[in-house]
Formats: sequence, structure tokens, C-alpha cells
Amino acid sequence: MPGFQHRGLLGQAAEYLESDVRGFLAVPAGIIAIGGPNGGLSTLVPAAGSLARVTAGTGFDGGPGRSLRGEANLIDIAGTQAVVMTNSTGTGLLQYRVNADGSLGVGASVAVPELAVGGPLTSSAGGYIFAARADGTIGTFTADASGRLQAISSVADTAQTYGAAPAALRMVEVAGKEFLLTFSRSEAGVTSYAVNPANGALTAKGSLGAQEGLGINDTAICLRNVDIGGRSLVIAASMDASAAGAALTVLEIDAGGALVARDHVGDSRDTRFGRIQGLEIIEHEGRAYVIAAGGDDGISLLTMLPDGRLIHLDTIAHDLGLGLESISAMTAIKAADAIEVILASQTNAGLTQFTVSLAQQGQTISGNAAVQNGTAQDDLIIGGDGDNALLGGAGDDILLDGAGSDTLTGGAGRDIFLLSPDDATDDITDFQLGEDRIDLTLRAGLYSPNDIAISSTSWGARLTIGDDVTNIRTSNGTRLELEDVRAALAFDLERTPIVETNDVDPQGLPLPSPAVTLTGTAGQDRLEGGIGDDSIDGEDGEDVLIGNDGNDTIKGGRGSDSILGGSGDDLLLGGKALDTLRGGAGDDRLEGHKGFDLVYGDAGNDTLTGGLHADTLYGGDGNDSLLGEMGHDLLYGGDGNDILEGGVEFDTLIGGEGDDTLLGGAHRDTLQGGNGNDFLNGQNGFDLLEGGAGDDTLIGEANADTIYGGDGDDSLDGSDGFDFLDGGRGNDTMFGGANADRMFGREGHDALYGEVGHDHLEGGAGNDLLSGGIDFDTLIGGDGNDTLLGGAHRDTLIGGDGDDYLNGQNGFDRLEGGTGHDTLIGEANADTLIGGAGDDRLDGGEGFDRLDGGTGDDTLIGGANADTLLGGDGDDWLFAGIGNDFMRGGAGADVFVFNRGDEFNRIADFENGTDRLMLETGDNAISDLRRHEAPLGLVVAWEGGQVLMDGMSIASFDSSDVIFL
Repeated sequence: MPGFQHRGLLGQAAEYLESDVRGFLAVPAGIIAIGGPNGGLSTLVPAAGSLARVTAGTGFDGGPGRSLRGEANLIDIAGTQAVVMTNSTGTGLLQYRVNADGSLGVGASVAVPELAVGGPLTSSAGGYIFAARADGTIGTFTADASGRLQAISSVADTAQTYGAAPAALRMVEVAGKEFLLTFSRSEAGVTSYAVNPANGALTAKGSLGAQEGLGINDTAICLRNVDIGGRSLVIAASMDASAAGAALTVLEIDAGGALVARDHVGDSRDTRFGRIQGLEIIEHEGRAYVIAAGGDDGISLLTMLPDGRLIHLDTIAHDLGLGLESISAMTAIKAADAIEVILASQTNAGLTQFTVSLAQQGQTISGNAAVQNGTAQDDLIIGGDGDNALLGGAGDDILLDGAGSDTLTGGAGRDIFLLSPDDATDDITDFQLGEDRIDLTLRAGLYSPNDIAISSTSWGARLTIGDDVTNIRTSNGTRLELEDVRAALAFDLERTPIVETNDVDPQGLPLPSPAVTLTGTAGQDRLEGGIGDDSIDGEDGEDVLIGNDGNDTIKGGRGSDSILGGSGDDLLLGGKALDTLRGGAGDDRLEGHKGFDLVYGDAGNDTLTGGLHADTLYGGDGNDSLLGEMGHDLLYGGDGNDILEGGVEFDTLIGGEGDDTLLGGAHRDTLQGGNGNDFLNGQNGFDLLEGGAGDDTLIGEANADTIYGGDGDDSLDGSDGFDFLDGGRGNDTMFGGANADRMFGREGHDALYGEVGHDHLEGGAGNDLLSGGIDFDTLIGGDGNDTLLGGAHRDTLIGGDGDDYLNGQNGFDRLEGGTGHDTLIGEANADTLIGGAGDDRLDGGEGFDRLDGGTGDDTLIGGANADTLLGGDGDDWLFAGIGNDFMRGGAGADVFVFNRGDEFNRIADFENGTDRLMLETGDNAISDLRRHEAPLGLVVAWEGGQVLMDGMSIASFDSSDVIFL
């Protein structure tokens, strides 16, 4: 199977390739790399099997606008080819003549006041140049021998076209006719214009985009085209407004210029074309390969079926030395039996090159023959409408089952079994675990193995998806375990169902009379309502049902239907198969029912219900209510204050903009609040909750949940289960609930309550409050002036930086103050208190405590029972308390304080002339004290107490060593 091989890095020392390469342009001699304002143009000559050579270069002269913005083009000017691009900061063109050997002429700037700043341009075989004009129109120009443009005509955008602010222009030839394609930056759609060969005038012929139900993202990027299988196909690359996701939309243009949608796929966790930065299509012996490069640090390789559908082959992500970090531009050309891919990075010097070998490409075989045999190479075999047997033979083959009950045999090699929905039983006869894979991406809306019924058998396994059954028989006749099958399933592309709408201009066509009733047939129907409250029933077949104006009721029936409500408060009912429902404007009610449905509320306060299978629900604008019901559903609220409820199975809920309410339901759910003050409740299951920006309330409820507050002052409650809580930025309040929880406040002044269970709490930056509650807890304050309360049982409290307050409360606790002037209180039971750096106050309380002041001038109070007091470095005060205490002052001038009744104490390092005894015993002079020498040192006694001072003697002890109070 074709895949990426890293060829190496190049051009790190080349003058104009070191940094800021913004684009590439293929020319007959190789590739032109084009940079930013401090760079220039360089010629690269790729060769199969080796790194490209840098053969020529010329720098920009530093003049205004001399850098690449958008895409450059190779245009014939008076018989000479030139690299032409629009100025990036002003109106006009930059032109660089390209010689036959790839060397570049001196750059020329040509003023063209009509052009839009940084807008796209392209040229036709007939010699016309098309460019975006400053007045918002698309202009037709010709060029004279000096490269100056002469305006001929222009065409304006209309309500039925996508010509406004084009991000890309592309020339396509179909059946000997030339068409200009525009990809609107502001309208999310594509329009085809026929080019009049006599004068270059443009006439709109077809449009497809968001208003026809096509899921193109907000930001248009580029267009690329290819001719395969007798079709002229175009890919429109787009990304969403957040620059996180991306989509590839495949359109077919017919001989009259009409556009038909053939496929729409989105970037996934298994691909790397999010924030897409480059797209190329390479045709090789009748097969098309698509290379997409993402700003998410990677590249993906896809192949295109003859009908335009895309299949994922390989993805490689950035790693050390690959040069795929922060990709800024990409190009690809064919060199012999290979594709050479060259990329530029925003963070790495020079370029990086990858090779895709096509030496083993086999045949593309299709038809309705009962048996279809492959070759010893990498074949693409496509089943027909009947019951076919597909035999791959040797090689890494792709076998696509068609309608009917098919038998698929991959043969030797790493094969892909591509399963399409056909409501039939298919058989894979020789599946090899670890070699072959089963691709289910042709099923739009299916994203996870959890959406499939998998049963293990003695000969392999069986997959069941609705009425589709696939028997997977292993090559050696052995059983496949469930985890083996799940590992072999591919969900590499997020495919969206295509809403089958034509692109005929409806202007001027009369609408049906009000309140019509329309009923479909057993075939593929297109039914449109009028301006009244219509009733439409698609019945059988894959239907297109459009309500238009009025409060309409539309039923899909059996078959995979596309249902568009239009204006008004509509009721849309999906039926039994994979349906696409779009509410349009108005407060609509949409129900997917059976099947893997795609449901869009669009504008208005809508109610969306998924139904029995894995559905995708988009609320759109307005305050919407979304209910997934059964199946592994994806719910996206969109703008407005939405209510999302997952229902049964593993669901993903994304609130979007607004103050949303997300309820996970049963099983393991993912809830993402997005912007706004959201309420998230995972309910049953091992849930993932992400609040996003805003002051959110997040509740995990049952089972072990993972909860991220995000930005804002959030409230997090783990409830039952072993939970993970992360407050994020802001002043957060967090409750662990029952069982052992892990809680992290992060930035802000947070309050963390562990409650029941062996909890781990970390405050992070800010002045935090941490309370362990019941059971054995660990509390870490982090930066800031924190308060840590241990609670019942044995706790560990670590203050960290700042002036902290630590109270162990009940239990055998360990308290560490860290840096800062800390207060540590052990309270009940035997505690260990460590002050750390700073002037600390340590109070052991009741119990046999160990106190260590650390560095700084510390105060240590032993309290009741026999304690150990270690002053550490600094001038410390050590208070013995009731009980037989052991005391060591450490370095510095220390004061040891005793009261009447302090029993028997010991000082291990009393230093005469430096340390002092402070006695609150009722004595007034050293002569009032009883003194005698013992084997270890001097014993000084008073009423109810005494102290042994190691190494001291009666002679070395005098009045300067004692302070009487």
C-alpha cells in the first residue's frame, strides 16, 4: 500500500529557503518556492528517489507588497511563462519570468488598480486572465507583451452564486469547454462559470455550498481538480473559523458546468489535515492520489475512487527530524513512478521531502462480472450491483463490495476491505490479523467500533450494522477476539452524508399552491412544498424532500433521505435508514428515528431527537434542545443557550456558544461546554467533562469521571467514583465526593474539598483552600498563600511556595510548609511537621509529634505528649509543652522555653553563650534551680519538670544561659 517515506531535509543553508516559505508553484523545470517579504523565489528540481536540488534563486527587492499572499500562478505572457501573484499589501501584480532551465528573471511590479489586495488569479488556455477585483466582482483581463493587464469584462456575485471575496480561482476543462471555478471566502460555496472563448466573458452555470446543505467549513482555502474514470472532479479544501478542523469536499462538474456533490470528509484523530495548509492531487495511470498537509503537524495520503469518494491510506505526524511542525506550505509532483512531496515549516529551517512510491500500483477493476480477478500488484477492485466475487491476488489491494452479497478474498499482501452499506450479507474469506484492515468510512456518521455489533466465531467474527452483515473468516480458520476486530476496523475519515440537491437557480419558478400534500414513490423522488403548511411523505427510495415556506410536516420513509424544512416551524421525521435532516429557519422539530442520521436544526429554537442508532445532531443558531436517545451520538449545540442530553450509550456532547446544559445519560460520555456559563452533568458512566470558557458547573455523578473546568470561575463535583478534577484558570470550587479522587485547582484562588475517600488535592497557583475530608488524603498547596485542612485520618499536607496555613486535624498527619512563612498545626495524634524555608510556626498539638523547623527563624510548640522538636537553621524558639520532649535547636541562636510541669525533656545541642533557656517555672535565679551532672550532660530541674542538656556541665552553665519569666 502506498505510504510516506521520509527522504530528508534540504535547503537549510539556501538563502531564500531558510525560513518563511509561504507557497509553491509547479513549473516545467521543477518547483518554485516562494517566501515572505524578506525572502524570495527559489527553483527546486525534484528527482525520483533523491532529494530535490536547489538550482536558482532570486530575492524580493524589499518593495511594498513583495511577498506571497494566496496562491501564485504560471501565466503565459507574450509567449513567455511568468510566475505571477497579486501584491500582498497593494493593488497590482508581481511578475517573474521563468526561463526554460528554471532560472528566474528580475521581478517586475505592474500596477493594476482594479485588483483586490492579495486576491487570487488564474489564466485560461485561451489566454484570458481572471482575478478578483477591488469592487467585489471577478474580472476578465488580457496581458500585453509588457505584462500589463487590460480589463475586458467582469461578473458580479448574486444571491444564487458564490463569487464574493473568492479565496481561490481554478480553471477546469470539461469536454473541450473551459470553466472558471470560484471558492468564496465569505459564503462557503463554489460556483462554476462558463468561459466564452471569443471574449472571455463569464456566465454562471452551477453553484453548491452551505445554502444547498453542503457542509463546507467557514474558511475557504483552495481548489484542486483531476480527471479520472471519465469524470471531472474538484476538491474544495476548507477549515472552520477556529482553525482547528478541516474538510475536503469533492464536487463533479459536468459538460454543462453543473456541480454535483460526491463526497465530504473531515479531519479526524487518525488524519493530519486540520488547519489545512496545502492540498495536491496527483493522477497516475488512471488513479488519483490526494496529499493534504495540516497545521496540526502532519500530512495525510488518500486515494480517490472513480466516483469521487476519498479513502485514507497513510498519515504521518511530526517527530524529531521530520520537519512537519507548524507546516506553512506543501506541494507534490510526480517523478517517474513516485510522488515527491515537499513541505515548508514555520519553525524549522529549510524544507523537508517525502516520497510516495507508486511502483506497485496495479489496475482499477470494476463492473458486474461474477468474478473479478486482480493482479500481483496493488489493485483497486470495485464490486457491481450483483453478487460478486472479488479476488485481489498478490499485492496490497483495495476491495470495495458493491450492492448484493459479495465474497471478498484479499490474497497475499496488506489488503483493505472497503465495506459499503447495502443491506446484504458479505463474506471476507482470508482476513489476516495484523496485516489487513476493514474500512468502514463509507458509512457516513459511523465513527466508532462501539456502534457495531461484533460477535466472535470459531472461524473468525461477524459484524452487524443494521441490516448489513459481514462474515470475517480468517486465513487460518481461527477465532478473532473482539479486541482483534476492533483493532482492525478503520474509522480514519469523518464522512458526512451528502444532501442531494441540484444547483438549478430557482428564481422565477412558481411555487406550488399553499398546503399541498405530496407522496413519493418506491424510487428516488424529489418533492418540494410551497409557501403553505405542506405534508410530504417520501415513502421508499433515497428521496430529496424540501418543505420551503410554511410550517411543514415531512416524513422520510424507508431509504436514505435528505430532508430540508425551509422557513417555518417544521416537523421532520427521518425514517428507517441513514437520513439527513435540515430544519432551516424557524423553530423546528426534527427526529432521526432509525438509522445513522445527520440532523441540523439551523436557525431557530429547535428540538432534535436522534433515535435508535449513532446519530449526529447540530443545533445551529437559537436555543435548541438535543436528545441523542439510543446509539453512540454526537450532539453539537451551536450558538444559543442549548440543552443537550445524550441518552443511552457512549455519547459526545458539545455545547458551543451560549449558556448550555449538557446531560450525559447512561454509559461513558464526553461533554464539552464551550464558551458560556454551562451546566454539565455526566450522570451514569465513566464520563469526560470539559467546561471551556465561562463560569461553569460540572457534576460527574456515578462512576469514575474526568472533569476539566477550563477558563472561568467553575464549580466541579466528582460525586461518586474515583474522579479526576482539574479546575483550570479562574477561582474554582471543587468537591471530590465519594471514593479516592484527584483534584487540581491550577491557576486562581481555588477551594478544593476532597470529602470521602483517599484524595489527592493540588491547589496550583493562587491562594487556595484545600480540605481533605474523610480518609487518607494528600494536599499540595502550590504557589500562593494557601490553607490546607487535613480532616480525619492520616493526611499529607504540603504547602509549597507562599505563606501557608496547614492544619492536620485528626489522624497521624505529615505537614510540610515549603517556602514562605508558614503555620503548621498537627492537632490530634502523632504528627510530623516540617516547616521548610521561611520563618514558620509549628504546633504539634496532641500526640507524639515530630517538628522540624527547617531554615529560617521558626517557632516550634510541642504540645501534649512526648514530642521531637528540631529547630534547624535560624534563630528558633522551641516550646516543650507537656510530656518528655526531645529538642535540637540546630544552627543559630535558639531559645528553649519550659513551663512548670513540663516533665522530663532533653536538649541535644545546647550551645553556651548562644542558646538560651526561657523558664516560666516561678524561679527567679539560677540558684533556685536544681542542677546535677549526668553521663550525657547537665540536668537542670524545677518544680514539676527538668531538662537534660547534652554535653553541658555545671561549670559551663551560668546565668547568661537562662531567661526567667
